Amino acid sequence: MQLMKNPNQKSTTGCLLAALSASFLLQSTAVAVSQGLAQPALDGSNRGRAFIQKHVQPSDAAVQFELGRKSEFGIDTRANPRAAAHWYRLAADQGLARAEYSLGRLYSTGDGVLQDQAEAVRYFRRAAAKGYGLAQHRLARAYELGQGRPRDLVEAHRWYTLAANENGFASSRLNLKKLEARMNEAQLAQVRVPSPKFPAIVNASKGE
Repeated sequence: MQLMKNPNQKSTTGCLLAALSASFLLQSTAVAVSQGLAQPALDGSNRGRAFIQKHVQPSDAAVQFELGRKSEFGIDTRANPRAAAHWYRLAADQGLARAEYSLGRLYSTGDGVLQDQAEAVRYFRRAAAKGYGLAQHRLARAYELGQGRPRDLVEAHRWYTLAANENGFASSRLNLKKLEARMNEAQLAQVRVPSPKFPAIVNASKGE
């Protein structure tokens, strides 16, 4: 008796193979990064540039970010902060908010790059303006402590408020209460006046 073929079998198998292929490529590329085979921005070698051109297209910001994450935390490969910074930068240059935030973290701690608080704030701001909550929280913290920017409790309050209200960050809400206890009446009066730039940031984060 001839078995009836499942019309969805071919497409399901194709999708499975594509997923497995993408996973294998991601893992093998991350290993290559750790072993120094895929760092054209770091060593300038023709071999490195050829590797990137073959395996990671310029538009693959999400893949580049994932390679950065794997390189930073040693997932499926040895931890390599320099390679992580390289991949995060490629994705950040395409405007990927989580890559901008991650690169900012590396600049803040000096892992894989020269420590530079001002550069960290620059990347936090780029991601925060896109509505990325973690970046909004870190930017508020930078303004609160005067890291990479002059201390500005009013600006810190506004970014904490965005992170708390628009992204539901409990830690931002907690920091906000502590911050208000340190602010004087003039500063509190300032935060009660809507800033013209923040509605635009909120709307942009919602895609309006």
